Amino acid sequence: MSQHKHNLELGLIGNCSYGALIDKSASVVWSCLPQFDSDPVFCSLLDDKNSDDSGFFSVELLDPSHSEQSYIRNTPVLVTVLHDSHGNAVEVTDFAPRFRQHGRMFRPIMLVRRIKPVAGSPRIRIRLRPASNYGAARAQITRGSNHIRYVGPDWILRLTADCSISAILDETPMVLDDGITLILGPDETIPEAVTRLGHHFLEETLAYWRDWSRSLAIPFEWQQEVIRAAITLKLNAYEDTGAIIAAMTTSIPESAGSGRNWDYRYCWLRDGYFVVSALNRLGTTETMERYLRYLINVSASSEGNHLWPVYRINGRKQWITNGGMAGMLTVMAKVQVEGQDRITAFIVTPDMPGFRVTDPALEKVGMRGSQTSKLAFEDCEVPPGNILGEVGDGLKIALTCLDFGRTTFGAACTGTAHELYRRAVDHAINRHQFQRPLASFSLVK
Repeated sequence: MSQHKHNLELGLIGNCSYGALIDKSASVVWSCLPQFDSDPVFCSLLDDKNSDDSGFFSVELLDPSHSEQSYIRNTPVLVTVLHDSHGNAVEVTDFAPRFRQHGRMFRPIMLVRRIKPVAGSPRIRIRLRPASNYGAARAQITRGSNHIRYVGPDWILRLTADCSISAILDETPMVLDDGITLILGPDETIPEAVTRLGHHFLEETLAYWRDWSRSLAIPFEWQQEVIRAAITLKLNAYEDTGAIIAAMTTSIPESAGSGRNWDYRYCWLRDGYFVVSALNRLGTTETMERYLRYLINVSASSEGNHLWPVYRINGRKQWITNGGMAGMLTVMAKVQVEGQDRITAFIVTPDMPGFRVTDPALEKVGMRGSQTSKLAFEDCEVPPGNILGEVGDGLKIALTCLDFGRTTFGAACTGTAHELYRRAVDHAINRHQFQRPLASFSLVK
C-alpha cells in the first residue's frame, strides 16, 4: 500500500459535498462517501500496520526515494510529486470538482486524479481497494471496456480511466510515458474523453477557488496562512443542508493519551458557531446563512425547543455513546444487601460469560438515547472491576446517568462521572473494528 507509515500530515481535498485525506505518497487514506458522516470507503488511515488489505486508493512509484506535497496557491487542489532512486519522477494532482454551472453549484461526489511524468520514465502501480463497514469488507468488482465498478452494500462507485483497466485490476506496474486521468464517482457513464473532462474540471475548479479567495477580507500579515485556514474551514461545511462538521475524521485522539477520541464527522453546534464566526470575520457570509437555515430546521424539529450538542448533517439527533459503539451494556440488577432489596450497576461486554441478549436494541431510552436490551443471566459472576460504584448503590448510578444526559453534574456526582467516562473510553478504544482492537493502532494510543 503506502510506502510511508501513516501520520497526520495529510492533504485535504473536498467540495462541500465530501472530503478526502491524502498522504505524502499520494494514497487516499480516508474518505467517507457519499457524505461526511457515511461509512468510510477509504479508511486505511487507522491501519498503521499497513495490512495492505483494503480501504485505500494509491498511486505507487516503484523504488521510491522521497516526495513533496503542496496545494496549488489559494485552492484545495493538491499536488504530490513522487521521486524514485533512479531520478524518475511523477506528479499526481488530486481535486474534487466545484464550480458554477447552469446557474447552480456543481459539486459532485467525484475524485479526479491526474497523473503525469515529470522526469525520466517512471513505473507506477495504481491500486484501488474501497471498503465498507470500516474496512471489514471489500467491494465486489465488475469491469467494462474503460471502467471498473466497485459495489458495496450501500453504494456503487465507478472508476473511469484512460489507461489499461487490466493493469489497475491486476495491480501490475506500468511505464508512465504520458499523462493519464482517473475519475472515481457515481456509477454513471462519462460521455466524453476522460482527459478532456478532467482538464476542464480542473480549470473550472481552480478558477472558482481563486475567485473565492480573492473575495476574502484578509489581514495584511499571514495572508497565505489565513487563506489556507479559510479554505479548510469552508471544506467542512456540508452545503446541501448547511451543517458544519467539526472534522473529517473519527477515532483519532485530540492528542496522544488524551482519551478524547470522538467522532467529529457530525455537526457539533458550538464548533459550527466558531467556524461561522471565523469566516464572517473574513467577509464570507454564505456559510453562515446556510448554517442558520440548518439551525432553524433543527430547532423546528426539536421537542420543547431544546437543542442537543450534536446532530447529524441531515439535522437528526446523533448520540455520541462510545459504550454502544463498543457493544458495552450498563446493567441495573436487583441484589440483596443486608436483607434489603437494592440495585447494583455493572458493565457487561460480549466476552463476559454467563449472559445473553434476549431482545436487543429496543426503543431508544435512557442515558442520551442509548439502546435498551433485555438480558438473561445464568451462573454469571460479575468481575469486581465491572461494578460501577458501590454494591447496592446502583440506583444512584442510574439517576446520575439520566441527569448526565440533561444537566451538569454537581460536585457530589463528579467521581461517578469520571468513572463512567473512564470506563466508556477504555471499552471504546479496545473494541474490535479492524479484526483487532483499536488500542493496537499507534494513532489511537
